[in-house]
Amino acid sequence: MFALRCTDGRVVTADAFISSGGDGRAYHGRLERYGDAFLKVFHMADIPGSCNDRQEHQAATDYWRGKARAEADALLRLAPLGAAPPILATVHCASSIDGSPKLGAIVLPFSMAPDLFGVVEQTPQSIFAASPSLARRLLRQLLRVLSAAHGRGHVHGDLRLEQCLLDTWSLRRWGDASHSGKATPSRRRAAGQASAGSAPEVQLAASALRRSWEEAESAKQSAAQAASDGREGEQPTASAAACSDSCWTADRFDHDGHGDMPSCLEGDLSVDSVLTPDDSHSERSRSGEPTAPSHGAAEADSPALGRVDGRKVDSFGVGVVAAYLLTRRGVHVDIEGRATSFDATALSDFPAAASFVAALTCWSPASRLTAEEALRHPFLEP
Repeated sequence: MFALRCTDGRVVTADAFISSGGDGRAYHGRLERYGDAFLKVFHMADIPGSCNDRQEHQAATDYWRGKARAEADALLRLAPLGAAPPILATVHCASSIDGSPKLGAIVLPFSMAPDLFGVVEQTPQSIFAASPSLARRLLRQLLRVLSAAHGRGHVHGDLRLEQCLLDTWSLRRWGDASHSGKATPSRRRAAGQASAGSAPEVQLAASALRRSWEEAESAKQSAAQAASDGREGEQPTASAAACSDSCWTADRFDHDGHGDMPSCLEGDLSVDSVLTPDDSHSERSRSGEPTAPSHGAAEADSPALGRVDGRKVDSFGVGVVAAYLLTRRGVHVDIEGRATSFDATALSDFPAAASFVAALTCWSPASRLTAEEALRHPFLEP
């Protein structure tokens, strides 16, 4: 437990913060300091009372939202690093050692804007690309907190520009539980709405899961039609039946940051056995040597195989954020070609930056840098 001093002189204890997810559920948590940033890890908390009726449930929800608003107001006045007000970036799709969902937040001293996406979009010209030092500062802080979170078994799983909330308006909306972010990805999101900037393994899993659900639904409709015709319909396939009651979401990771894909997806995500590993890319990335912006097409350790590593999903997210900060363009994931690419032409004067993005966004999770490794990349050196 420790305390933070507000700009108005008050002292706030940081071991019992209460907040609320985007779906209105209440959360308890702690705020912990990691170097020059703060990580807030939340545990899901039951809304007090039996809440047997809608009115009672609404009253309890309003109570916890009031607590969340008070917390947001306190955070706005905190100046732990001499920055006023502090900056917030969410870490909301996390898992815990015991498997229960968690929420978190990172406080980053940066600038005033609706969110990180808004910062870049509202800048007349890319100040990040013209002077990478600004991007370095934000990315270094983000990676430090992620590295600490991963060490404690917390993974984000869905890191995107829109989730980095940087100004008063976004912070208040987050505290009021009206932001669009949710504690865990919904079944619909997992099935068919994986972000175009999501890691390849997430997109593959979402696509396969969607196909399995479609097969299950088709089998159910066929059975219903057969029953109505007085005939016995075909039984759903084992894969369809298994997926009908399962949900692969980014929060399903164990204490090492890994998560098992549903068994029904493993066959759908297989790749040709003729693929061979390309370790040279990994070695060049770690040494800071520039690499080709398209990579992964010839790697055997495909994200389609084995288990999903939530830490490497986070690495990909940081790479997407870095690419947009530096080039104002995202990272393209070619599922059919099994490769990823980004616009490296804008980084021709900064080969270390191109290598940094490439090392975080390559197709194969095994070849991606971890948050801790990324912190040692030449691009982030002072």
